Amino acid sequence: MGESTTWIGLDVHQASVTAAVWAPGASAPTVSAAPAEVAKLVAWVRKVAAGTAVQVAYEAGPCGYPLARAFAAAGLACTVVAPSLIPQPAGGHRQRIKTDRRDARQLVTYLRQGLLTAVHQPTESEEALRELTRARQQLQRDVVRARHRVSKLLLRHGQRWTQTKPWTRAYRTWVRDLVWAEPAVALVCRLYLEALASAEQRVAAADAALATWALPAAVQAPVGALQCFRGIDRLTALTLVAEIGDARRFGSARALMHYTGLTCWEWSSAARRRQGGISKMGNAHLRRALVEAAWHYRYAPNTGARLRTRQQGQPAPAIAHAWTAQTRLHQKAKRLLARGKRPTVVTTAVARELAGFVWAVWHLPTAAPTVA
Repeated sequence: MGESTTWIGLDVHQASVTAAVWAPGASAPTVSAAPAEVAKLVAWVRKVAAGTAVQVAYEAGPCGYPLARAFAAAGLACTVVAPSLIPQPAGGHRQRIKTDRRDARQLVTYLRQGLLTAVHQPTESEEALRELTRARQQLQRDVVRARHRVSKLLLRHGQRWTQTKPWTRAYRTWVRDLVWAEPAVALVCRLYLEALASAEQRVAAADAALATWALPAAVQAPVGALQCFRGIDRLTALTLVAEIGDARRFGSARALMHYTGLTCWEWSSAARRRQGGISKMGNAHLRRALVEAAWHYRYAPNTGARLRTRQQGQPAPAIAHAWTAQTRLHQKAKRLLARGKRPTVVTTAVARELAGFVWAVWHLPTAAPTVA
């Protein structure tokens, strides 16, 4: 296929596209502007590659996957490339010239050599679910920021609450009833509280939508099985499924662990081996959800009322798998804490192993979705 293939690297932006075309038999690519509209760009690629097979690549970014889906619908092979995994030339840190033409030429060169790593392209339903779960996370960040504005205002003006934890009902009543000497400060406090109430209403609306959201048939089984785990409620299960997609695309549990960025970085050569903290070279949303769930495994294995409710109606293999995870991960946390490891380090290690149990959910006989 190589000698009769037209290779095309696209540097895609919202209003412009730069294309590098490596025609069959050519010794170097030619670079030119290409149409920015999706339909016109697909037609342009068809015209450029007329009579030959075609391989197209562009970097994953803010423009999303509509272009890749349009190429797929037209029967054209398209690779959406992971930007962080594009090979860097020797001395790349000294290169101080970056242009769209150079980026497109680099893409087509590496595409032709088979050196590019593709990202997983979600379906439209998978992408929609991911948008919803990420939106909920962003709205929750707005709540945290709004709370910080209120608490820092109180701190600057010497108002201290010492009775209970902050943001209880009593604390909110105390903040609302504060009497300020300066009307301007009173106005600021009221505006901050109104912004907080608005942010909390948006989070509540997102939670209500997620609680009753009609899930695609392909994700119903893994979402139900994941809720059998301690620390994974419906929202966390939806987040895991939305970010992972189909876990069977990972060849092993360790591959999923690497995808989360929870594995250690390593710099080893010959007899010298150096390892450090987690690489964070992966999906940050997935990593956050796993770490939050991992905190629950510090406590002795137990099936509380909420967990029993989530497990009702779920297949026995999924419940047994979740119990195995709970006992094993608790023992791991207990063992690491006894060795003097910091709680944050312990939780990260537990989250990494929890990712392996999550991967196994898709391989349970009654929890794995059918392949369409």
